[in-house]
Amino acid sequence: MGFYRMGYTKDQVPAIAMNALQASENKNYKIDDIDLIEKPEGTFYVFDLEQGDNDVEVTFDSEGNIKSTQKD
Repeated sequence: MGFYRMGYTKDQVPAIAMNALQASENKNYKIDDIDLIEKPEGTFYVFDLEQGDNDVEVTFDSEGNIKSTQKD
């Protein structure tokens, strides 16, 4: 199981994850929401991003690695 927390702000996300987002192909998307997931295998930050009619969900681990990308 794990711990899930919604409603994180950019200030609560480690710089390594924010820097990874800014270096990703989604850097020009607006951050709509940030969630935190803590599992036995690590801590993950889920960014809900939007740009016009395009929405994407990108998950980073605590080391700034992209773990998944899902386009809506």
